[in-house]
Amino acid sequence: MGKRRGFSVLQDLGEKECPSCGNMAAFTAKLFYRYRHLWYLCSWISQREYVAECAGCGNCLILDKEESKHRWPKASIPFYRQWGWVPFVVLLFIIIGSTVASNRAQSERTAAYLASPQSMMCMLSTLPLCRTVDSIRTSRELPEKGTPMV
Repeated sequence: MGKRRGFSVLQDLGEKECPSCGNMAAFTAKLFYRYRHLWYLCSWISQREYVAECAGCGNCLILDKEESKHRWPKASIPFYRQWGWVPFVVLLFIIIGSTVASNRAQSERTAAYLASPQSMMCMLSTLPLCRTVDSIRTSRELPEKGTPMV
């Protein structure tokens, strides 16, 4: 499991005076995000921060999160980083579902055997392998004592 950072450029905000360097500079709205991943296969966004970055000094001013979400509802975060957890969850449900179905079928077979063990033995004797073994057992004649085995 790991964590990484990424960013997305949202919009040019025009020129304003930067409180850090005191110059008139162009500001750009950006979304910085952190995402966590599981061997890069399954990822999800863990933190978002909207900022206005000064082109002159690179200083960032933090923007209001709720206002920014409404202003830029579709931030361009790559699909696999934002929704990369979905295939993992689907695979997990498939595994759990198949395990439950297999256990249910095994329980039904066990209940049928306990209800009537003789019918289960008849079912087993109809298998080709069981018939072959039975026919070998009945057709084989044991040598008499003292006869050398060839």
